[in-house]
Amino acid sequence: MKPAILTVSSSSQERGANKVHIEFVDRLKGLYSEVLPILTSVEAIRNIAKKLEGYPLVYVVVATGGTSDLILEIAKHTNTVLLTHGKQNSLASALNAAFRLKRKEKYVKIVHGLSSSSLEEIKYTSLVSEVVSQLKEKRIILFCASKEWAEKTYGVGFLEEKLKMKVIPVDIEEFIEKFEKSKENEELIKKYGSFPRTEVVEEDIVKASRILTAMQDELKKIGADLCVFRCFPFLTREKITPCLAISHLLDLGITAACEGDLSSMLMLKILHLLSGKPAFMGNVEDFQNNLLLLAHCTVASTIVSNCSVRSHFETDFGASIAGVFKENEEVTLANFSPDFREIFITTGKIEKGYPVSEEFCRTQVLVRIRSSPKRIVERAVNRHLCIVVGNFEEELRRLAEFLGVTIL
Repeated sequence: MKPAILTVSSSSQERGANKVHIEFVDRLKGLYSEVLPILTSVEAIRNIAKKLEGYPLVYVVVATGGTSDLILEIAKHTNTVLLTHGKQNSLASALNAAFRLKRKEKYVKIVHGLSSSSLEEIKYTSLVSEVVSQLKEKRIILFCASKEWAEKTYGVGFLEEKLKMKVIPVDIEEFIEKFEKSKENEELIKKYGSFPRTEVVEEDIVKASRILTAMQDELKKIGADLCVFRCFPFLTREKITPCLAISHLLDLGITAACEGDLSSMLMLKILHLLSGKPAFMGNVEDFQNNLLLLAHCTVASTIVSNCSVRSHFETDFGASIAGVFKENEEVTLANFSPDFREIFITTGKIEKGYPVSEEFCRTQVLVRIRSSPKRIVERAVNRHLCIVVGNFEEELRRLAEFLGVTIL
């Protein structure tokens, strides 16, 4: 959902405000969802409070001075981007309101004028609003773990308070019971059974299909399209991995992350929303100069070629997927810290997209990045990074700013 746009004005200058309102509404066409009226009183704002609360962001055209209290009232119900111009004390009033909001640690941004650069900034803001609106109130299924386990490592409070998401655990005993009763998924068996395979027998693929069935049943029951799977407790007991199930879910447009990693799950979803394609979640394996190696045992088959099915690298159990990335593609690499307080963002090009060693997980990608990989180690930002084709650095920076996350 794009932001709504409205205008605030002191009542004594309402007539001049109408001209300003029309100019901004006209120049910003395509960047907002709805035009709300010119507001000149706190009471008028309270009358549309419920509507304001439905938007992650609202553009507030500050037509005149004497509007700080109106802006503060709007900010009680939503986040604000203040659009100012060079007359009638517009900027002064916006600065006064912004100072007061920042002291309350409330998100606020001022964009001054209607130049090409300010319009570009507004475009990014509109995109941020669309991404956040597609994250809010989503349900996340946590397979094979308790919520208490997740809260020890991940910023569950950030997801639930900042984004109004809900983490729903399915503990390991409950999932194993569902898995043991689940039916085979013929679609998965046919798809991955057609790939070349080593170390893997047909039964491994069949069992992986039953993991998919159990996961899909729960996703459908809860009405969720986001999940994480805490793999190792499950695979050590059942001697089968969820790698193929996660790969297939990603191909279907359902965001799925392994190792119970809620931070990577959120980044995978954001990158998918920005690019329209699944992203790859990889272990940070090695770096030399500006070359960074990522590897993992699952990947969406739709974003790689020459797929093969192999055993899981660390245990030799079950079935995982090895794929080849297209080389020389520009990519974005990013992830949140597990507590969601920090974010690492960089861009680069794929140097090698095929497996280079048997000492890493099955899908491997070597990327020449534009910033130093040492930052990842020095800040211990995350053991995983997510990678997607395309340059989305600026979009991620604006999103981090909105979410109050520190950019490393």
